[in-house]
Amino acid sequence: QYAPINAAPLGFQAIGTAGADGNPPTAAELRGSRATRTGLYALDDVAAFTMLAIPEASRLGSTANLASVMGAAISYCQERRAMVFIDPPLGTDTIEECEAWLDEIANAGLRSEYAVASVPNVQVPDPGMDNRPRSVAPSGTTAGIWARTDGQVGVWKAPAGITSRLNNVLALDFAMTDPENGVINPLGLNALRNFDIPGNVAWGARTLAGA
Repeated sequence: QYAPINAAPLGFQAIGTAGADGNPPTAAELRGSRATRTGLYALDDVAAFTMLAIPEASRLGSTANLASVMGAAISYCQERRAMVFIDPPLGTDTIEECEAWLDEIANAGLRSEYAVASVPNVQVPDPGMDNRPRSVAPSGTTAGIWARTDGQVGVWKAPAGITSRLNNVLALDFAMTDPENGVINPLGLNALRNFDIPGNVAWGARTLAGA
């Protein structure tokens, strides 16, 4: 906006008040209440769903907090005949740490035929950081593979293998070897792998019930 000629210039707009991102959701907020249809129980208003991912639960800081959310999610998904994805915490970047995490969630009662977990975390371009890679939980990526496989082939096809490419994934947090893959696969922990051809793929589709 411009001032008329020979008139006093208009003042500049004042600097706005900075916004706030707020605090991360707590375990209680993610779990919610059935009575008020909050948290995961907001899905009571959805006629049908097949997959549930709560990547924020991987940032709750303790296995107890994770279990308080995902235990409720497993029970809810069993009731609704759906599958729930459980994510490892960020920084789980060796096969030994993957095994230790699997032991922790098993001891917390999270082994279920209605639950699935994949490792490692994936690196995706972050628009807020000029598309530089940022490590995130893999559940969104793996849920997308499941949906794509169901839509393009059918629900009878396992969402894994050379056709199960990880779209928009720049890299994986660590490269898994064949022997390491062989360790976690019978335990019900699915590997995300990188090969020269076809690149980053899902290389397992077992549930957390294990072999």
